Amino acid sequence: MYVYLLDMKMNPKGYSNTAILIFANSPEEESRRKSLLCGGELFRDIMARTSTAVKKTGLPYFHIDEHHQRGANFENRFLNAMEDVLEKGYEYIIAIGADTPRISSRQILTAAEELHKGQIVIGPSTDGGFYLIGLHKSQFLRQEMLRLPWQKSGLTTHLIARLKYKGLKICTLRVLSDIDEPGDLKRLALGYKNIPYSIFNYFRLAFKREIRPVSYFERHFDPIILQSHYNKGSPLSGLFTS
Repeated sequence: MYVYLLDMKMNPKGYSNTAILIFANSPEEESRRKSLLCGGELFRDIMARTSTAVKKTGLPYFHIDEHHQRGANFENRFLNAMEDVLEKGYEYIIAIGADTPRISSRQILTAAEELHKGQIVIGPSTDGGFYLIGLHKSQFLRQEMLRLPWQKSGLTTHLIARLKYKGLKICTLRVLSDIDEPGDLKRLALGYKNIPYSIFNYFRLAFKREIRPVSYFERHFDPIILQSHYNKGSPLSGLFTS
């Protein structure tokens, strides 16, 4: 079983045979699995932005969370979800997560365009994995994909090498950062002129629960404040600007 949400708008450029899979846990579960104290609010912000970006594409989309995933491990759950969407009759699938704050509708539509040119599309993440993969149903080779080093830093390298070995054309999107641990947030924040409020608020909520919140905050977060101009603004502004 799975949950699907279908956008009924006209599909752009005739991509009605292309579906988006959002393979993502609920914000609470994402926070728990990644051991981010008070991370639920942060992941709710990111999920909201991801959903908005997906809706803007006009493509049909499906969100499969932990309540509807099937499989004993990550790779089987992910591939089962892709298979379920393809079995709905779509020719192409674009699979993304919800832990990459800077993903945009433009990147997703670029992926759709490149898919229809016969390429497999990969969006590499800074940790060696990928935040997006797009392919035609004929390129969905489950057993081949199960052999990849899932959740390892060499995942994208191995995937690209395997695709090239098979003579398949590949399009790689820009490298983006995903969020797996608190250090990812710090690195992400340092890339902005204005500290995104959702990141600032995450540190505020999380660190005030530490035994020594002031010293911890100063040691780990003050350098970010000193290098940036804090502006509360919208909880979603800045963090998700491409």
